[in-house]
Amino acid sequence: RTQENAHSPAMSTLRCHKRVHAGQRPFSCAECGMTFTNKSILKTHERVHTGDKRYACEDCLKTFAQYDSLVQHRNIHLGIRPHKCEECGKAFSDRSSLRKHKQVHQSVRRMFVCDECGTAVKCASTLKRHKLIHTGEKPHTCDECGSSFRQVSGLYTHQRVHTVEMKAKCDQCGKAFRDGRSRSAATNAVENFVGKTSEGRAT
Repeated sequence: RTQENAHSPAMSTLRCHKRVHAGQRPFSCAECGMTFTNKSILKTHERVHTGDKRYACEDCLKTFAQYDSLVQHRNIHLGIRPHKCEECGKAFSDRSSLRKHKQVHQSVRRMFVCDECGTAVKCASTLKRHKLIHTGEKPHTCDECGSSFRQVSGLYTHQRVHTVEMKAKCDQCGKAFRDGRSRSAATNAVENFVGKTSEGRAT
C-alpha cells in the first residue's frame, strides 16, 4: 500500500515540487540548454523549437505552443487584466506586459530632477547644465571676443566665426556668412523689412 502511494500522481507531483526548493533542474533542452524541474514542462518547451503550435485562439486564430500562453492571450479578448502594477495600479492582460511597464518606474527612479522646475534628466551632468538656465550663468567664454555661453557646444559653434573664412557677405547690412544660402536669407529679411517700412511711410 505504501509502495502504491509512492507512485501515485500526487507523490510524483510532490517530488517535482521539491526540486524547485532544492534548485534541481535535471531535464535539459537539447536545442537551447534550458533546464526544467520535470519532463512534461521540457516537452512543452520543446514545441517552441519544433514549431508545434497546437493551441489556437477561437477569436483570432492565433496559435501558441503552450496552453498557458493561450490563456494569457485570451485575456486580451475577454478584457481580463489580472496582472496589476503595485506602484501605480495599472493592470495588464499578461505578465510580460507588466514587466515592461515596471521598467518605466525603474527608469523614473534613476532620473535626476531639477528642484527649480521639475525637469527630469538621466544623468547628473545633464542636470548641472540644465540648472544654468535658471542661474543665468554662462561659464564658457570665447578668448577672441569675450562672448559667453551656457554650453561648451555653443562656444565651439561660435568659435567657427573666428576660424572659418566667411564666404558670403550681405551687401545690405554687411553681415557675413559661411555660404550663399544664409546670405540670401539675410537679404530677403532686409528687403522685407525695407518694403514694409516704405509701405508704412506711403500711407
